[in-house]
Amino acid sequence: MGWTQTLRTFIFENNYCTSLTTPLSFRIDNKVFDAMKKKSKDYYLLIKSRKAQSPNNLRFLKHDFDLTDDQLKEVFILPHNLAFEPYAKAIQYKILNSKLYTNSKLYKIGYTAVDKCSLCELEPEMLPHLFFHCVYSQLYWKQFESYYYSLTKEFVHFTLQDISIGIITYKCPLLNYLLLIAKVYLWDCRRS
Repeated sequence: MGWTQTLRTFIFENNYCTSLTTPLSFRIDNKVFDAMKKKSKDYYLLIKSRKAQSPNNLRFLKHDFDLTDDQLKEVFILPHNLAFEPYAKAIQYKILNSKLYTNSKLYKIGYTAVDKCSLCELEPEMLPHLFFHCVYSQLYWKQFESYYYSLTKEFVHFTLQDISIGIITYKCPLLNYLLLIAKVYLWDCRRS
């Protein structure tokens, strides 16, 4: 007995459907998906198509940092090409999609009593503030720039774009990897 026949038998035995005139179908993107006629490959393609959608924050990144479509692709691929650590990749993905739960977000959902920055306790803790505008973050990045100079003898000066998405204007895998690990460290300091 094939899986479609098994499904059909299950549906009729449990009275989910009483006749063949009531087909198991639903609409996805204005197309009818008939569950009784589809093969497992069709289900796989359906799941895959729903997964491979652009992130919600894409247009904000494109607008805020004036990025082209090719640069946006590079931004999302960059952490996967740089890091082996799943935690580091996850942090960068959450930064790109604005999914890290800062105190501002936690305050909005009633999880914390204050929305102030965990480091300076002066401004609302939002991603740009936490990772770039906070006085402690600024000090951290200045020390990081000095450390990078001591390693490579190259001067760097970071912008909000560099910190948020990485450096995509030229190839610098070591610097982008160190930036990624530095953001993980800054996030972990915030949590402790």
